[in-house]
Amino acid sequence: MSYGNGKNMIVSKDGFAFDIAESFVKDMRQYLKRKVRAIPHKLTDLTISEHAQQKRIMPAGTPRPGPWDNDYTPYLVEIMNEVSPFSTTACLAAWRRTRLV
Repeated sequence: MSYGNGKNMIVSKDGFAFDIAESFVKDMRQYLKRKVRAIPHKLTDLTISEHAQQKRIMPAGTPRPGPWDNDYTPYLVEIMNEVSPFSTTACLAAWRRTRLV
C-alpha cells in the first residue's frame, strides 16, 4: 500500500518534510487499537520469579532442559523480581561470572 497525497505534511526540526496520508493514519490507529485490545485486562499477581517457576520451560539443548527451577538458580530470584514493573527499584546493577561451577 502506498501512502501520500501531499495534503498532510510534517516538517522535522532538521528540515525534512514527511507526507502523512490519511490512509496511513487510519491504518496506524487500527493497528494500535488491535495491540491495545490484546493487552491482558488483568495483570497477574505473580512476581516474575513465581511466573518463571510456574510457566517457563527451558528448551532441549540447554544445560537444564525442562521446567524452570528457582532452587537451581536462587541468585536470580531477587534480580527477576527487581526488574518487575511493580518494583520501586530505579537502577539495578547485576554482576555475574561468565561461568558458574
